[in-house]
Amino acid sequence: MSLVFVGMLCFFAAASGAGFLWNKAQIHALGEQIRGYEIRLDSARRHRRTLEGIYATNCAPAYLDYRVRAMKLDLGLPQPDQIVRLTETSGIAQEEKLVAGRTMPNAEGRN
Repeated sequence: MSLVFVGMLCFFAAASGAGFLWNKAQIHALGEQIRGYEIRLDSARRHRRTLEGIYATNCAPAYLDYRVRAMKLDLGLPQPDQIVRLTETSGIAQEEKLVAGRTMPNAEGRN
């Protein structure tokens, strides 16, 4: 009986050691994977900052003016009579229409 007990004890000790080493390998693999993702994230952040800088430069009025002159487009500021101004209403009537449309049953000719 003691031989079986010692055998079982050795088996459980070896199994727990193997489990420990497997878990350690998994933790190491996950650490490497996380490190790779962090490197990719840093690279994406740098690329985004570069693109934001390019976008900001391209949206600058001086750059746009330069590009218009370089392309010889003969564009300029619009005349005051070419500007259309839209007034914003309070939106109460529009909200009432939306609420009425939601409460109207389907059988009353709603498309």
